[in-house]
Amino acid sequence: MDYYDVIWIMVVTVTNLGFGDFTPSYWGSRTIIAIVSVFGVFQTACIVGVLSEALVIPIEEKRMLGMMEKQRIYKIRRHAAATLIQQAWRRYCLHRQMKLRCFILCLFVCLFVLILKTSIYS
Repeated sequence: MDYYDVIWIMVVTVTNLGFGDFTPSYWGSRTIIAIVSVFGVFQTACIVGVLSEALVIPIEEKRMLGMMEKQRIYKIRRHAAATLIQQAWRRYCLHRQMKLRCFILCLFVCLFVLILKTSIYS
C-alpha cells in the first residue's frame, strides 16, 4: 500500500464516507473528494452548533420550569400525605369499632352466661 492510499483510507474512515464500490484511483480526484468530505464534516458541525445554540433554554425559563416542577412535586407529596392520613384514620376507626364490637360481644356473652346460671339455679 502506498502512503497516499493510507491517507485516503484515513479520510474516508474519519468522514464516514465508507469505501464503497466506486473509489477514485487518481490522487487528484482523491484530494478533491477528501477536501470536500472534510468540508462537509465541518459544515455539519457548524449547523449542529447553531441549532444547539438556538435550542438552549434561557435562564428565566429554566427557573420557571424548576419552580413548576417543585410545585408539581409539592402537590404529589401533599396528596400522598393526605392519603396516608386518611388511611391511618380509617384504620383507627375500624380498630376502635372492632374493639367496641368485641366489648359488646363479650358483654352479651357474659349476660347470656349470667342469665343461664340464674335460670339453672331457679
